[in-house]
Amino acid sequence: MRTAPAPAAGHRFAVMTSDDYGASAWIATVLSLTYSLIIFSARFIVKRGLYGIDDVILSVAHLLALGQWIAIFVSLSDGLGKAVSLLTLKQESRISQVFTHAMLGLSKCGILLFLRQLFGEDMSRAWRVCNITISVTMTWAIAAVLTVSVGCSPNEILLEKGNNHCNASVTRSKIITALDIITEYVIAALPTYLIWGVNMSFKRKFRVLLAFAFRLP
Repeated sequence: MRTAPAPAAGHRFAVMTSDDYGASAWIATVLSLTYSLIIFSARFIVKRGLYGIDDVILSVAHLLALGQWIAIFVSLSDGLGKAVSLLTLKQESRISQVFTHAMLGLSKCGILLFLRQLFGEDMSRAWRVCNITISVTMTWAIAAVLTVSVGCSPNEILLEKGNNHCNASVTRSKIITALDIITEYVIAALPTYLIWGVNMSFKRKFRVLLAFAFRLP
């Protein structure tokens, strides 16, 4: 059964009503921030003394992610999740999308760089495949950032009357999301493709593939 919105009575940090679903966005954002920081910290503790370029890229990605979370928090304070009639013209939501796609691109590249480190430079096929995938991923990230920002001012994002979205925003989102899914599946399949032909026991191959399996949707 669908749960009815909580009444607005009492002193609450965020209240869910028929015109305001910001409370759900607050919960999701705080949980994602907490989970990401825990995993990020655990990674650096486990890899102490073994840091590489992939860790640098992922660190930059997390800095961009912090910018994304800050923009979302500001947007929530300004009315993100509320009905259009209750909002004012703000740009923080669009900024958070820019940070999101930049962060996703760097995160994907960090994973690919880590995967490339598993192979010696003499294994040219693995390095070539990883480098090509990194180039494609960065191209997607740059294109995604431009797609969600070019030609989209606050007045185009939110209008009191008429079209209440950026020009062709639905088409833009579909293209970005489709390419994002494709790159994710390619990155998820790469470890199997590259490691399966390596001369090692099945047990070791399984352990390596299991480490990358958590990226699967």
